[in-house]
Amino acid sequence: MGGILAIKSREPFAKRSERISAMCARAPHRGTLRYIHLADWSFGIQCRSHESELYESADLVVACHGSVYDASLSTPTGSQQSCAALLARSWRAGGAGCLENIDGDFSALVHHRGSGITYVFVSVSMARPLFVARADERLVLASEVRQVAAGGGFSQTLDLEQVVQSLLVGMPVMDTHRTEYLGIDRLESPRIYACAPHKFDVSTVGQYWTPPELQAYSMRDQTDLAAQVVELIVKEVDSLPAATGFALSGGYDSGLLWAVANRFQDSRQRFSAYSFYGSSADIAQGSPLMALLFRTRTNAAFVELAGLDPAPYDEANLCDVDRMPFAPTLYTFNVVAERMRADRQTGIVIGFGAEGWLSAPSCYAADELRSGRLLNLVVDALRFRPYSAHESGRAARMAAFLRAAVAPPGSTLYRLKRLRSAPDWLCPEWHNLASAIWESIDRTRAKEGYGRGHKWLALKHHAVGIGVERIEQLAERFGLDLFAPYMRRGFMEFGFSVPARVLNGGRHPKDLLRRCAAKALGADPPWSDLKLEDVPSGRSVGFLVDLGPPVDWKLVEVGIVAKDALADLLAQARRMGRVDDPLVNLVYKERYLRRYGVAASG
Repeated sequence: MGGILAIKSREPFAKRSERISAMCARAPHRGTLRYIHLADWSFGIQCRSHESELYESADLVVACHGSVYDASLSTPTGSQQSCAALLARSWRAGGAGCLENIDGDFSALVHHRGSGITYVFVSVSMARPLFVARADERLVLASEVRQVAAGGGFSQTLDLEQVVQSLLVGMPVMDTHRTEYLGIDRLESPRIYACAPHKFDVSTVGQYWTPPELQAYSMRDQTDLAAQVVELIVKEVDSLPAATGFALSGGYDSGLLWAVANRFQDSRQRFSAYSFYGSSADIAQGSPLMALLFRTRTNAAFVELAGLDPAPYDEANLCDVDRMPFAPTLYTFNVVAERMRADRQTGIVIGFGAEGWLSAPSCYAADELRSGRLLNLVVDALRFRPYSAHESGRAARMAAFLRAAVAPPGSTLYRLKRLRSAPDWLCPEWHNLASAIWESIDRTRAKEGYGRGHKWLALKHHAVGIGVERIEQLAERFGLDLFAPYMRRGFMEFGFSVPARVLNGGRHPKDLLRRCAAKALGADPPWSDLKLEDVPSGRSVGFLVDLGPPVDWKLVEVGIVAKDALADLLAQARRMGRVDDPLVNLVYKERYLRRYGVAASG
């Protein structure tokens, strides 16, 4: 728990101290402030636990927020060395090259006193984000966007172009380093950034991990993939602090993590399971989740969602979390986190991100056709199961798989068959941007293997789109360290090293996790092939209270949403007595526009 704060400027120490204090005041829940001043740098750390550390020596200053372990040093996080001290030790041994051996969830900066160069980077998972802004001769870095704005002395104003991208696809596609706020960027993995002496900017100087589209496949034959995944999970679970809660959604992702974590119960007595899946009736009737808990001989703390009003949580998130929401069910995280805080847990584990490295089950079909492996193509078409909460007929699934073979992403046929247009509610002046977004996505998905680009896009979506940045802010608010094992480097490398056909062969993307759970439990898991039903994403019509008619909406005023189309969506919601997508998404963005204001891209 905590965060990084840093300012580089020619201002006197007193002024920089004032700015650092203002940054800390924007997120006081992140912990007590500790900082040091150098000639033109001020480095600060907010800390409530070992998760954030500031290390100083004759040659280095290291600020680190998060959990770090170095495979080459065999020194686990939580030992006598702090995260920052461990990183300093690794850096002295190998410079920036040491990052090839480091994993975890962290953000960090390393300042060389001799050369005056400062290096900045975040973990592959991006689960400890770091944001940056430049203002004249001032460089500001912090763990939250609002802290960057406070340190830079400028208002936190939404960028219209980024709002549109977030509405359409949930993330910035054209420039993934940009946030929704004008002039504030995010640092991305696996880039290594540096700030040279007498400069007030950071630039990319290298990468500590080979870009996925340039990696070579390393597994051509079917091996015991399930055993390898379980081994990875064991490694991640073993690095967790003892007082950790596992958030169980009822699906394969989090369920598998708990099935493996159960092995550590004798030595990690405070590992606990929490769930918001289902209702009291489901629990009493013996849901698949209950079957999992029975097999692992554990009791979960069930958090009842039935009849819960999400409005107070939505309002709290709007005030306390400045990352724009895409997934409308994130209020469920608050409910579980409240219970964990009451139970004095220090960490929360989520089954987030597995869809990234498991995704693209049909993208490789074009490779099979192009290479003449027609038998493989037919076999996989027969067993193809897309990632969806809704079952479809075999004929429809086969047709979808074969279409992916004939018209892969980026191909002329793909563009002709889709002819994707902007949604009806989007104003015409943004249609060109919508087209550019779809074309950019197509180019990314069309990269080598027809699966690599899809995976990388999906992982970026999990990191900066639908959740990790936002959930990290929520976790900090409840005093919890966030752990997203599936987003860590080991899983990324595994997912990108295995060809798509070997990884799932047309099966449901979660089939591998099912086999992993069977190994961990010693028996077939209680889940079906399909993902279990999610908590409904819609809202009651009360979700529209206080927003007024379309003419009062900021989205209409700034020219993003067409007034008549919005009126139709509102009327439909009231007829149905329920607010569903895309209106839910529009409502969330509208509330943020009213809170922060907007500015044209510049």
